[in-house]
This record gives sequence, structure tokens and C-alpha cells, in this order.
Amino acid sequence: MDPQTDQVPSRKRKARSSDVWQHYTLGDESISCDTCGKTCNISTSTYSLRYHLSKIHNFTGQETASASATPPFSPAKAEELLAKFISDNCLALRIVEDDSFREFIHYLQPNWNVCDRRRLTNVLLPQMKAIVQSQIKDKLKEIKYVSISLDSWTSLANRSYLALTVHGISKAFEFQSFLLDIVAIRKSETGEHIAELVKEILEEWQFPLENVVAGTSDGAANCKKAIKTNLELMWVYCVAHALNRSVRVGLEISEIKPILKKAKAICKFFRNSPKASKLLEEQQKRLELSTKKLVIDNKTRWGSAYKMVLRMLASRPAISSSLATITGTKRPPPEDLLAYDWNLLNDLAAVLKPIDDATTFVSQEKYPGMSYVTPVMHRLLSHHLSPGEYPVTPVELLKNKIYEDLSGRWKTLAENVPMALLMSVYLDPCLKDFSFVEDEDKRKDLLEKAESMLERLLMHPDATLSQGDLLESPQLSPEEQWSQQEKWDNLLGPLAQGSYAQHRRVHEELEKYKRRNSCEFMSGGQVNDPLLWWKVRQAKYPKLSKVARRFLCVIATSVPCERVFSKSGWIVNKRRTLLSD
Repeated sequence: MDPQTDQVPSRKRKARSSDVWQHYTLGDESISCDTCGKTCNISTSTYSLRYHLSKIHNFTGQETASASATPPFSPAKAEELLAKFISDNCLALRIVEDDSFREFIHYLQPNWNVCDRRRLTNVLLPQMKAIVQSQIKDKLKEIKYVSISLDSWTSLANRSYLALTVHGISKAFEFQSFLLDIVAIRKSETGEHIAELVKEILEEWQFPLENVVAGTSDGAANCKKAIKTNLELMWVYCVAHALNRSVRVGLEISEIKPILKKAKAICKFFRNSPKASKLLEEQQKRLELSTKKLVIDNKTRWGSAYKMVLRMLASRPAISSSLATITGTKRPPPEDLLAYDWNLLNDLAAVLKPIDDATTFVSQEKYPGMSYVTPVMHRLLSHHLSPGEYPVTPVELLKNKIYEDLSGRWKTLAENVPMALLMSVYLDPCLKDFSFVEDEDKRKDLLEKAESMLERLLMHPDATLSQGDLLESPQLSPEEQWSQQEKWDNLLGPLAQGSYAQHRRVHEELEKYKRRNSCEFMSGGQVNDPLLWWKVRQAKYPKLSKVARRFLCVIATSVPCERVFSKSGWIVNKRRTLLSD
């Protein structure tokens, strides 16, 4: 004993060389088994520990020797993985109490007692939610400005929900999307109530509303009012919804609707009759055609009319042969289409293809920014849907109808977010020269507006966008601004130097960006990512890069919410309609 400290010096522990210790955790007063958690005295011999492994866990000497290659079983880790498996696959929580499931787990790990549903609900899932929320909050700290998308949904239980997603660009110029919440709508779905719910969600996440650049939704009046009037944000009309609605309006014309009705009846016949479906498949194989099933057009599913027409054209000989020979079905088979009708469907597919491609492109998950939408819409309206002067054929009438409706919807979008559209295109290094606009005078006008607007934003980086002050306020030309600055410099001397220096830096940075040539839009068959370009050059353009993060985060569609509700339908299914909110 040390007389100065009255403490017993700690005994030096021997090195644990036995492979048994790979299965045990050594504490100060006890030893615990990593597999089952059983504890024993600190003085227990390695022989007894090895006996426990072989008797209880069926470990042989060979397994013990190779234990370093197999990590020990951890009940806590197993519960964590089980909770993740259930949540990722939207499984019912009752699965942990299912006898077959427990029997399967017991076979894999006899000494592990699977958690019950109560522990899963009260402990494991809340822990997982807390971890995910913490990760999202950490990422949101790296994002100053975001855009939001919102949409409402009615479940099979006839309950209404609102989903809110946010989208922003981090300091590392990585596009981030998060689902903040899905909340039950317990009152009338007015714009005021939806706006209240959005504010509550943002407050819960401690994200300021003034840092929200714009809101994207479909054309529903209540969502539009919530974003534009109640939240006072720029409202972005979902381009994917606009495309789908315009197609639907076009397909209702009298020259197209009857033929689509006949085509739909044929598809329903083969989908609803097992005998007819089997015969069609046999004919497809005999004729060496695709054996894909026919698709039935559904107004709520984007592009379903185009997919129905494509499948029918691909199996035309098999369909005609089956309709001519089939007998003995519960319902009489519909009449086959005439040669004129088949030719019309072929022409219809040619019109709908670019619209379907555009919908798929603007709905992408990787980077669904506004900058991509503008050239796509210009190409559709100016080339693919360009109206004829004297439309005569049904297809020409269809194109005219879609063009007329889509032009109006695009105009609505452009009028509500002129700043977001201009800035997102001009700050995309691949599109900054507006080369997709064929009219030279219009292109020049857009460039001048974008450059003037960007200079004002650089001088007032934290200006509020909702009121449109930067759009409405009169501005001097660059030459007049320099003249005014020189005047104040002469009058005030050093007092004016700070403003002068700031303006000069902004002007130089903007001029440097203006002089750059546009990058290639595509390379290697892939669209070039504008965020990668800004990430590499943010040190060269310190002020411009901040404005780019502010506007390139504005998304063109509310598809993220649609994806959320698609997965929600797996959870609130026919067997789970009584789930609480």
C-alpha cells in the first residue's frame, strides 16, 4: 500500500491470448457473453467459458478459432436491423408476434428472444425516427435556402393527409431532398388550413419561412392559394401535372375519343378474361411478338394512354387473330379496330411520345430543377406540338388542342415564377445563353433581363422574393450606375468607397460569368449536372455561387410528394384501414 495515497495499486492484468475472449466482454467485476448476455464471475476459467460456448451455443473449437471472421451476435444490433427491415419494407408490426416468424428467428438464433410489438412501437421505431430526424437537421444546417413541394392524399380509410418535402443545395453543392412530415388534415382543406400546417411543420423543424424560395404543387386551387396567398411564396405549377392535364384535354376531342374508347374496350376484354388473356399470349408467342400484357388507360396515371396504345400496336397481329377466333367467353368479344383506326393509333403514339419523354425527364429524382424544364417546354411547344395553319386530320386537331392548353398552363407557370425561371436557366452554365430560344430578339431580351435581375440580387443578396420588389423596382443601367457612383465618390470621398468597392467586385464577378461560353448540355449520353460545375468554381464565383444555391434548388414538379403517397399506399392497405394517424 502506498502510504501517501492510501490506495491499493492496481494489479497488472495478463494479456488475454485465448480465442475464447473473442466471444466475451470483460468488465471490472464480471464477464458477459456477447451472444446471450449471461454474466459470470471475473475469476471464471477459460475452460468454463469454452464449455458454455459449446454447450449453450453449439460452438466447436473450429468455429471459435475462426470467430475473428464472424462478428459476435449482438441482441441490440439485431433489434435495430429488425426495426429497419420492417420500416423499409412497410411491413405490419404484428409480424414480430407471428408464430412462424418467431420459429424462423429461433432456428437462426435459439437464445434470442425477439422483441414484441410494444417494444417495437414504444422504443425501437421512436429511436430510429430520432436518429433520422437528427441526421436531417444536421444536413439542413448546411442549407440556407430551400424550395418546398406539397400535395394532399386520401387513403383507403377515407382520411386526408398532407405531405411536405423540402429541397435544397448544400455548401458542397449536393442536391438534398427530405420528407419533413405527413400530417392528417382534420379540418376543411382550405388554403388557410394548409398554410397553417406547413408553418407548423417548418416551426417544428426550426426552419425559417423566409428562407423558403418557392413552393411547388399541382393545380389544385387550395394548394395554390396556400403557397401564393397565405405563405406569400412563388408558386410553381407542377410541370408533370400540366403535361398530363393537357394530354387529357386533347384526348377528349370528338375525333380521337371514340377510337380510344374502342381500344380501351379491347384491352379490358383481354385483361378481364383468363381465356382471352391465355389465347393472346399463345398468339404472341406464335407470331414471335412481345408477351407483355395490355395496359388499360387510366386518367389518373400519367402516360397510361400512350402505354396502352404502344402495347396494342406491338401486339396488333396477335390481337386481331385472337378476336377473330376466340369463342366461349362470358362476355362477347369486342370488334377489332379498322385499318384506319390502327393507323390513327400509330399517328397518336408519334404525338404522345415526346410528351411522355418530357414527363419522365422532368420527373427525375436525381436533380429535378427548373433549369431543365424551360428548354424541354420550349422544344415541345415550338417543334413537337407546333400547330398547323389549317388543321384537318384528327392528329393535327389533337396537336392543336394540346398546344393550346399546354401554352396556357406554361404561361401560368411563367407568370407566377418569372424570377425563378430566369435565374435557374441563366445560372445553369449549360443554358446561360438561352440558345434553345430560336427567336434572336426574344433570346436577347431574356439575356438582358436575367443579367439585370442577377446584378440586383447580388447587390441585395437577402432581399425578399415573395413581393417581387426586385422585379418591379426601377433600375439604372450599368453605365448610369457607374456615373452615379463616381458622383457620390467625388462628393463623399472615403464614405462612398465601401459601396463602390462592393459594387465593383459584384460587377467584375458578373462580367466574368457573362464572358464564359456555355458548357455542353450533354456528354457521354448524360445530361451534365450544373451543381458539379458550381462546386468546382464556387471559389472563383463566391457571390454568384450563393445565388445559384438559392435558385437551382427550385424544383419543377411535385413528384416527390407523389412518391411519398405511393409508398403510403403500401402501409394503409386493405388490411390496415384502422391504423391511427
